[in-house]
Amino acid sequence: MIELATPGGLVNSMREICTSMLGSEIPVAVYVAPAGSHAASAGFFILMASDIAAMAPGTNTGAAAAVGGQGEEIEGTMGKKVQEDGAAYIRSLASRKGRNIEMAEAAVLEAKSFSAEEALENNLIDRVVPSVTRLLVEIDGREIEKNGRTVTTAGQWWKQRRPEIVEDFEREVVGRIPRNVPKVEWIVTSINRAQMGGIDVVANNAGIGAQGTVADNDDAEWLRVLDVNVLGIVRVTRAALPYLRESPHAAVVNTCSIAATAGGCTQSTTSAPTVAA
Repeated sequence: MIELATPGGLVNSMREICTSMLGSEIPVAVYVAPAGSHAASAGFFILMASDIAAMAPGTNTGAAAAVGGQGEEIEGTMGKKVQEDGAAYIRSLASRKGRNIEMAEAAVLEAKSFSAEEALENNLIDRVVPSVTRLLVEIDGREIEKNGRTVTTAGQWWKQRRPEIVEDFEREVVGRIPRNVPKVEWIVTSINRAQMGGIDVVANNAGIGAQGTVADNDDAEWLRVLDVNVLGIVRVTRAALPYLRESPHAAVVNTCSIAATAGGCTQSTTSAPTVAA
């Protein structure tokens, strides 16, 4: 969902946005809002590239004729070149999305502008709605073709695409932990004051992770992770307390990984102890 309010912008930036939208596996809705705003010039192209185009009452769109960087006319062959390129692009967008090609082209060649109601009447947009919430309610269940696949509801996307995103996230952001990781023993055997010269700060960080869901791991695996990530912190801090009490600047700093706030569905054995820590 893109909420759009813009007087326009650079052609290259606009094309990058449109290309990303057209290539997205997830349907993209563009909603021109709030009332009183507009999606002019480059914003009109972005609206036409959307899978679902909607506008709030009291908004307008169009006025997509090409101008120079300071709003000036582009003269001669260059002006004609830019105009024809924009006209061809808007025709391709309108045709791809089943919208009114003639009216879309008029916004580029004649700088024609449309109120929300006029855009709806001329088949340039799909909805005029007062809010994002209302838009989501109205489009739920609508069939949309995206790159050869039909997406019908948010629930269908949740089942089909979300697992792929979770897998990508765990691989690229959290990182996959192989099974059968060697057992880790974390025991504080002693603290040698003579070597350390006192302790001012203790920094603890959850140390290990485990792959799998709640159902995948038995009690032994849960205890292994809890022993390091939770009790390990307790042991280190307890061993250092006598020396921390003697320091005028003592501090205990506990940190944890991103798994505490962005745990994946197959990282529960890591995420839960990390939060606890």
